Amino acid sequence: MKKLLFVMLVAVIGVSPGLAEEELQVASVQYWIDNDYASASVSSTMEFDVACSDLPTGYHTLHYRVLDSKGRYSALQEHGFLKLAPVTAATAVASLQYWWDDSHSNAVTIPYTPDEFVLPTAALPVGLHSLKYRVKDNAGRWSECRSHYFYKAEVPAPATVVSYSYWWNDLTDKTVTKQIEEPAASFVLDEDFTVPEEARTGYAGHYTATLNLLVTDNRGRSTYLSSNVEYPDNDAPVTDIDADRYVATSTVKLTWEESTKDKMGDYNVYVSKDNGPFLLWLPDTKQTSATFRGVRGSSYLFTVTGRDAFGNREEYDETKCVSVTFE
Repeated sequence: MKKLLFVMLVAVIGVSPGLAEEELQVASVQYWIDNDYASASVSSTMEFDVACSDLPTGYHTLHYRVLDSKGRYSALQEHGFLKLAPVTAATAVASLQYWWDDSHSNAVTIPYTPDEFVLPTAALPVGLHSLKYRVKDNAGRWSECRSHYFYKAEVPAPATVVSYSYWWNDLTDKTVTKQIEEPAASFVLDEDFTVPEEARTGYAGHYTATLNLLVTDNRGRSTYLSSNVEYPDNDAPVTDIDADRYVATSTVKLTWEESTKDKMGDYNVYVSKDNGPFLLWLPDTKQTSATFRGVRGSSYLFTVTGRDAFGNREEYDETKCVSVTFE
């Protein structure tokens, strides 16, 4: 604002009867800004400009009074006005100011960036809070204040694995629990497990036990998983041999089998003539039957040993045999 334009209307009131015939006129107007009477100016017209280019930005008071044609001043009048800073066109947001819970005395001003950023809330207690903020442009003008309410909840400790438990098959009464020395968010079970005897099924053809694992974190939550673990068959097979007849003329059919194994490797079949030594008749055969031709007038004893798929060999036993006589 460089100038103020004032238009004044003056009425003469209470003129004595003796002066009524003489018309009074406004001679001039005297005015000054604030309390600077020494710089008072005089205007002979009721429309005048007040120079205020040199005034600082802020509130000011215009004082003025009117002088009539008889040399008398009117009562002193005052008029307040506000000089604003020159308007500057804004081109960008310069800074951001924020504070928590109406505590403007603790307001924080940071440079504005269009990128996302996280305001620090670590010092705030758990509960309901308000965030108030405003931005300032590069012309120095603030936007209106905005409010945002939020609830700060208790932040739980990071989840870490603290222990694990395991048991075999359904033997939960034999559960083993171990604590982890250095709890961590990830868990690698670096332990060799050997299937105990009580977890072995005890029946042929099934050489797998189930390992059950329960992992627990520091919040009391558990994760369950299971895995099948194969264990070796260390038991030797037990085979039986039989003949389709015990008295024959020329040939006899012999059969043998292992009743407790699902997978057999091979067999050795032995024969003894007339109580002589046992000789290997069929070595490493995978057959389970064969036809033997004997000599009439002789007696034969047959026995067999088996080897399973795991390499377990049955012990040789001459007492476990079948006898056939040829007539």
